[in-house]
Amino acid sequence: MRLKILTAILLVLSTSLGASAQPRADVSIPSSQRVIRWSATFEKNNLTAGPAAMILGPQRELSLRVTVNMPYGQPLLGWERGLESVDAVVEREGGLVPVLIAVSDVYGTSDPRLNKGEILNFRLVLKLPDGGAFGDGRYVVTVDMQPFLAALKELDGSVWVGQAQLNAQRLLVIKTPATVDERGEFHFSEAADAAMRHNDAAAIDHYLQGLRLLPERWYEYLSLGRIYVKQRRYAEALAPLEYAFSKWVKSPARQETRGFPVPLATTLIALGNDARALEVLRAEASSEGEARRIFEILKLRAKK
Repeated sequence: MRLKILTAILLVLSTSLGASAQPRADVSIPSSQRVIRWSATFEKNNLTAGPAAMILGPQRELSLRVTVNMPYGQPLLGWERGLESVDAVVEREGGLVPVLIAVSDVYGTSDPRLNKGEILNFRLVLKLPDGGAFGDGRYVVTVDMQPFLAALKELDGSVWVGQAQLNAQRLLVIKTPATVDERGEFHFSEAADAAMRHNDAAAIDHYLQGLRLLPERWYEYLSLGRIYVKQRRYAEALAPLEYAFSKWVKSPARQETRGFPVPLATTLIALGNDARALEVLRAEASSEGEARRIFEILKLRAKK
């Protein structure tokens, strides 16, 4: 792989991209308003290992969520092309790790222009060329956004001139789970990741394995039950959702988790137990009228 010289300086593209051959940007906009901010974080992070993220278990891919924000300035073109050239360098114990790089799950704007105040999000996915897994060790991942920034253009076609961080290093520790707690956390993390990718079968399997190890993690029963509800497997959803509900009503965090009773109420309605569904909804509703209003909405959904 090509190793770039990575520096943490402010970007001034007009001098590095042959600005003499390019139309000049409107310099009437103050440089303080020509700023692009971005961040990159690992999507998985089971535990904190000092300044590093920690993932339990070998990983077929490393994925980072990159967020780009332009708080000031005029709309810019070229971001779609720029995504094709976002780069990354992976090191492990001082040596380079060759990786394949892909960008996916882009959202935040469908406009070819990146407008002021919009937030662009995408996944940066890193895989080993041989299809193997990233094993135990300490990794340094340097995300290089210079190619993305170099692709940005003003509406008149001129090169964007402004300030932005060129690259950022992220530290990651991958560790084989050794304790019961770590093995349980591994399965819950893998389950959440699989659910996010709509791989319901893998998510269910990992939730079940994790709950066998850590049965006290009642919130994970809710996550499992939601997947069953999504698949309309209401008979299987009932037990985990009832258990999660019984713990939730006694939890100090009850006021911070709005909507908790809805999956269970949906399941009970589907199974024909309307009375119990209303009882569940009353646990959160501020009034009888609110509980009945939510109940009627869920009944209408059940008929679709």
